[in-house]
Amino acid sequence: MAKGQLVIWSARQRDWLICPPDEITWLDRKLLSAGQDPTLHRSPRCAGLRYVHYRWELFSRDTTHRVYLAPFAAGSTMDYRAVQATARHVLPLAPAAYETLPVRLDDGSWLVSVGKWVVPLSIDVPADRRDNPTIPAAYPAAAARGIRPGGGGRKASAAGGGRPGACLFRAE
Repeated sequence: MAKGQLVIWSARQRDWLICPPDEITWLDRKLLSAGQDPTLHRSPRCAGLRYVHYRWELFSRDTTHRVYLAPFAAGSTMDYRAVQATARHVLPLAPAAYETLPVRLDDGSWLVSVGKWVVPLSIDVPADRRDNPTIPAAYPAAAARGIRPGGGGRKASAAGGGRPGACLFRAE
């Protein structure tokens, strides 16, 4: 079965990097700001990208910054305010020992904003996988992965302002 390929821009290396599907790619201080911004977290307390159920997903363990995901279009700027204004998904702040419900990344080019930093990424999802969800909708399936709903079953509006991806899961 074909795997989707994800490439991401590295400020440190000033080049596109291929993200291996068997590793988490952390959107940490080193990747986003080449180690220059001390307000950004180091792994594993930051946002990340991982390959699960034959799809790439964006998740966050960041307790300081929301993570914004916006589609990249011709004429898109690398300004964090523009990404926040056009975001299709917003991952809320994650309380300690929790991570946000991940967002499935669809085929195409995207901009991710963490704090004042923006990183472009591009994903190529094989045609045979485009209609399959990343995360099973039922909680029992999520429990099989070793995660359980967190926050006492709080509604998305209480956890993240009613935005998509506002549910929180506790990592076991």
